This record gives sequence, structure tokens and C-alpha cells, in this order.
Amino acid sequence: MIRRAVIGVGSSHGDDQLGWYVIEQLQKMNIPDIAFEKVNSPASTLLQSFQRYDSVIIVDACDFGRITGEIIEGSVDQIDLSTSGGLSSHDLGVAEAFLLAKQLGIELPDIKLLMVQLGQVRPMQSMSDEVHNVVPDVVEKVLHFLQVSQPEVHKCIN
Repeated sequence: MIRRAVIGVGSSHGDDQLGWYVIEQLQKMNIPDIAFEKVNSPASTLLQSFQRYDSVIIVDACDFGRITGEIIEGSVDQIDLSTSGGLSSHDLGVAEAFLLAKQLGIELPDIKLLMVQLGQVRPMQSMSDEVHNVVPDVVEKVLHFLQVSQPEVHKCIN
């Protein structure tokens, strides 16, 4: 049974595609014993994942009020998810999923967060260059969190 997952939160709108795109790049690497999920409604999906996995890495483009493309990483306890009222581009985002899990008494697995400052989320637009350019860095950080060494995977980031 697979007990670790990488979850890309996103949509088809601008920089919000980041989470999904990172998952697509990781899936090309055929990393064994890791579940890869793309979600667009993080609160309900993450609650289910919290109960299914022992370890979760969440990749999402968010608004922390920083420079577009800046990567923020850490654990749930290390990142202040309340620094922006509109942290996620989703109605019920990652921060709300954590709060809801806490209120429902759902035990959280080991969670690592890789958040990227988004610049724009215009409908049906591609990612900005600033966000697209950090995809290789985000993939590398996911591989580091998974403790997968580079010789074990093939780089296939487009």
C-alpha cells in the first residue's frame, strides 16, 4: 500500500497551473511507491488524503504578497498560512483544509509544503515566465523531500 503522496493543487488558470504541471513532470519520472494527485478543490480532497497517507507533499501556487515565482517551503507549523486573506486561489484552499482537519479532529500526516508566489490567474492563460521558470527548482525540492537521488530518476522537465 502506498503511504506517501505528492499533491498538486491547481486549475487551468495562469500561474495556478503550477501544482498540476509539477505533478505531470514527476509522473514522467516513474518514481515507485509514491502516489501523485492533481486536485482543484483542495479542502475536501486534502482531508481524504490526510487519512490515506502517512506523508504528503503539497505543491500549490499561492499569494503570499511576495515576488512572483518565489518559493516558500516548510512544514505546516513553519509557514504562516494566514499571511494573506487570499492565500489560495481556491475558495477553500490549503490553509482552510488544515483548519477544517483540526476542527474535525483529523490527525495530520507528515506534511511538507512547497508554495510558489503566483503572479496572475487569468482564465485559460498559460503560466507566467516567472512561475514556469521555477518548475525545475520545485521538482528538485520535491525529490529532495522524497529522498530520491538524481541518478534514480530521469530529468524530463519541459
